[in-house]
Amino acid sequence: MIILGIDPGLAVTGFGILQNGRTVDYGQINTEAGTPVAERIERIVNQMDRRVRRYKPTACVMETLFFKAVGARSVILAAQVRGGLFYLMARRGIPITEITPATLKLTITGNGRAAKRQIQYMVRTLLGIQEKIPDHAADALAAAYCLAKKIKTTSPPIRKTLRQTSRPRNSATRSCGSGFPSAIPSCRSGSPVATSRLAALRGHRISLVRRP
Repeated sequence: MIILGIDPGLAVTGFGILQNGRTVDYGQINTEAGTPVAERIERIVNQMDRRVRRYKPTACVMETLFFKAVGARSVILAAQVRGGLFYLMARRGIPITEITPATLKLTITGNGRAAKRQIQYMVRTLLGIQEKIPDHAADALAAAYCLAKKIKTTSPPIRKTLRQTSRPRNSATRSCGSGFPSAIPSCRSGSPVATSRLAALRGHRISLVRRP
C-alpha cells in the first residue's frame, strides 16, 4: 500500500509518501507571500497532483487544523488549502483519513504534547532516515506512518473495506450507521449472515435459531 501524508498550510505544505512502510519521497511545497491566495493554492494543488500521478497512492492522510486563540486568519487560509487538496483526492479517487496533531504526536513519540524536535527525531528513527527532515515534511511522514500502523493492525476484512471506501457502495457493502461502509453483508438485526459474521469476528461460537 502506498500512503500519502500531508501537512497542509498556505505558506508551506509538507508531504511524505510511504510504500509498505518504507520512505519513497518527502518534501515541502512553498508559496511566496504577497502572491494572490488563489494562485498559491493552485500551485500547491498542482504540485501535489504531480506527486499523486507519479506515485499513485492508494490512501491519503491529512492533519486536522489546530485552532488557537489567536491566528484565525492563518487557520482560514489553511482550511482553504485543505479544501483544494480534498477536491484533488476526490477527483483522483483516493480516500482521505484525518488525524489530529495530538494523536499523531502520541502515536509517534508517546507524548501528545511532543515538540517538533521530538517528532523529527522519532520519524528519522522509525523510518531510518539519516538526514534532517524539514518540519512540515516530518509531520507529513509521521501522519503517513500513523495510518500505515493503523492499517497494519486492522483485521484483513476491515483493510479490504478501507480500500473500497472510494468506490460506490454495492449490495455487499452497506452502512451500519457509522458513516463507514461495512464488510458485513447485512446489518439487519437477527440476520443469520450478520450474526454468524459478527460471532466469527469476536471469536465466539453460537448456534443460529431460525424462527418458524
